[in-house]
Amino acid sequence: AREDAATRHAPTAAAPEQHASTHVAAWRTARRELGLEMVRFHGLLDDDMSVSLGPGIHSWLNIDSLVDFLIGQNMRSVLELSFMPSWMASNVTTSGMQYHPNNNPPANFTAWGELIGALAEHLVERYGVEEMSEWYFEVWVSCIRSSCFFCILL
Repeated sequence: AREDAATRHAPTAAAPEQHASTHVAAWRTARRELGLEMVRFHGLLDDDMSVSLGPGIHSWLNIDSLVDFLIGQNMRSVLELSFMPSWMASNVTTSGMQYHPNNNPPANFTAWGELIGALAEHLVERYGVEEMSEWYFEVWVSCIRSSCFFCILL
């Protein structure tokens, strides 16, 4: 099941405008008319984002497209580091949400740490420390069995 998830979610080269033109127009309007300064991205590591397809196989294309758009609108990101890529999850069950994200903790926390480290390294290389100092990061882990929710806004 884990390999199937990796092959199903190949990176796309489409700009955010092609995927969500209604949302893009709404963000532009919110920035212009309401002064919106930050947008929180939920589910950044979900399989639908095609960020991590297997050990050491990462694509930052979709994250970069979103962040580039926001920077172009003079807005900043709140990046929620969730859900769990299927290949890395301790269980293959998904939540009851419409888009079926995997909300299980990682099977291997070292692999998860390597993914987060690779993402952080990429963001620093692409955007720089000064730009990133204006962002917020939310670390999200849901534990279904213990019914706990852990969230930190860094």
